[in-house]
Amino acid sequence: MRWLALLLLPLALQLIGYLVVLSATTGNGSFVGLLLIPLALLATPLLLVVGIVSCLKLPADRPIGRRLALQWLLALGPALVLLVMQALVS
Repeated sequence: MRWLALLLLPLALQLIGYLVVLSATTGNGSFVGLLLIPLALLATPLLLVVGIVSCLKLPADRPIGRRLALQWLLALGPALVLLVMQALVS
């Protein structure tokens, strides 16, 4: 259950966030869609490594709220920044 909450759910949220950004930037001729590619190549392995480390280092009797909040921030932060950039450009 810990692996699901700290690793798989944030990765799924990140994928959904990137798909939202990709669909918001298609057809506009904007550079934000091109900026998504290197950002995804950097942020996805970072989220994967932080998730694995969080799952392995967290004792079983500790709550996962703080680490879960960090994972969700890493998952949705880059997509939200790109959406704000898209709103400012257009």
